[in-house]
Amino acid sequence: MTLLGVFVKALGEKIYPFWSVFVPTRQDYIDLFAEVIKSTNLLKDLNTPVLEIGCGTGVLSILMAKQLRGKSNQKIIATDISPFAVESTRFNAEKILNEKARMIEAIQCDLFPAKKRQYDLIVCNPPFLVSKSVHSLLEQCK
Repeated sequence: MTLLGVFVKALGEKIYPFWSVFVPTRQDYIDLFAEVIKSTNLLKDLNTPVLEIGCGTGVLSILMAKQLRGKSNQKIIATDISPFAVESTRFNAEKILNEKARMIEAIQCDLFPAKKRQYDLIVCNPPFLVSKSVHSLLEQCK
């Protein structure tokens, strides 16, 4: 089986979305997120896991893991309701991060994992889907 990847400039790697997982074709938000985590102390003094809700391909979790290379004990929990997204995140983490992939724990669930935890940081980048009601509202504004 041949997988078609999408090159993500901020990662310097291809990411592989599995079936029905949103493809990160618009990457301005990824570039912005990468810049924020590189230029701030956002990931510096973490004491609890980081949570990514709606992980999709795992691109945000992988960006954070790459930034946290020196803190191999840091955990990133990546959740998604889709089993394809969870598998896509696991696959991409292993392909890109190799042994550091164990920093990311991908869990299939709706929003928060069942295990109650505190998080120093929660990130989410939900897909933007235009519904009929939004579309009709935009048409009225013309």
